[in-house]
Amino acid sequence: MQFESSGDNGITWVSILGIPLGGGTGVTSATGTGTWTFGVAALTDIRARASAYTSGTAATTIQASGGGIGTAAGVIGLFSACSGTQYLGADAACHAGGGGSGTVTSFSAGTLSPLFTTSVATATTTPALSFTLSNAGAGTLFGNATGASAAPGFTATPVLGFAGTQGTLGLSGLTSGLLTITTQSVAGTPTWTAGTASGTPAVTASAPLAITAATGNLACATCATTTNGGAITGTSPVAVSAAGAISLSGAAGQVPNGTSGAFTATPTLGAVGTAGTLTLSGVTRSIGKTKISFKKGAGKTVIHACRFTLLRLQR
Repeated sequence: MQFESSGDNGITWVSILGIPLGGGTGVTSATGTGTWTFGVAALTDIRARASAYTSGTAATTIQASGGGIGTAAGVIGLFSACSGTQYLGADAACHAGGGGSGTVTSFSAGTLSPLFTTSVATATTTPALSFTLSNAGAGTLFGNATGASAAPGFTATPVLGFAGTQGTLGLSGLTSGLLTITTQSVAGTPTWTAGTASGTPAVTASAPLAITAATGNLACATCATTTNGGAITGTSPVAVSAAGAISLSGAAGQVPNGTSGAFTATPTLGAVGTAGTLTLSGVTRSIGKTKISFKKGAGKTVIHACRFTLLRLQR
């Protein structure tokens, strides 16, 4: 049912706002049972028109009343249909209104700590609202470093990311490029401490050096080291190059001998209680070996020499 009214004795019909009895939002049509009140001052006619009929009957009763809307809820419901600068006219419809006038009684504003505070000048006439940015602690950033949803604040230990979302920090180059700092996708709480001197961190290494993925440290599995971190040196005939290569060198025709390992052309084999032995092998198919033993007794030296030949015949 469409609620309509006329102000020219039924020549022109327009929608009219009906307020539910007892209060509520005004409507201009209905599809169910109910009771509505209408403001009909200055109107000549009012009707309920069936806009779309399929079957059945509709019982409609229009009753004139000498009073207006009798409850506060009804008044609120009547005016709730109008918004903005509209006003409710005598025809119970909303109309655009013109400008009005009024006075300010008092105006105030709150603050938003820790970001800014506010102040109001001439609060009872022409209010002027001003914002003042609050100071932040030195070396702090504004954010939430708790790892969960929480009110932000200034902190000197910011945290980017949380469980399920990896934190990333990007630094733009002076002319181009982008440096991205992020963590590995594994559990752990490592601490990265920068050195005291300026430089560029190593990101790659050449053999025998390698970078440890877990710590970023340089490692060398085949490099020689000392217990106190000092330089590696060698005592002749041992030498250590600047590249860390260890070598043993001596004069031609000499061999290292003795506890010092010095090269000599007259080596001594054996010691007191241990006989020295020298074995010489042949170089042909007919193998011959000579074994020479030295035994030192009290005040004398005995030399034993034994030679044997093993002949291998082949067809």
